Amino acid sequence: MDNLKLDIWGRPFNLDIIFDCFSNEEVLQTQKDALNNFIDNQTNILSILYKELEKYLKVNYSTEIDNKIDNIFKYVKPEALFIKRTTNGDKKLALMCKFKFDLEHGLALVLKNGQFCAVGPQDIIL
Repeated sequence: MDNLKLDIWGRPFNLDIIFDCFSNEEVLQTQKDALNNFIDNQTNILSILYKELEKYLKVNYSTEIDNKIDNIFKYVKPEALFIKRTTNGDKKLALMCKFKFDLEHGLALVLKNGQFCAVGPQDIIL
């Protein structure tokens, strides 16, 4: 699977699926499980990610957004699902986004074992 069509926060997106692997490595079962968990629970997960994203923007960018978010897509554009390769059995996945206030680093909404973990620059998952 190279991409996935999803309805994210009321808009359709075609996200790239990126597995954290070298060309000579196979995708781990934990990576497949992380993706399948996201797909199976996408409505609930995306709702949680939206709430966490709103909090993040209000805390870190309240001046720029005037402390209100009338259209999240003015600030954030989902681009890909990145599934991290881990050696400890954790299932880490991030919704990778372009981010108006940090074009260089973008924004990652990270899940660990199917639960919200963090919001921040994409460096937090890469």
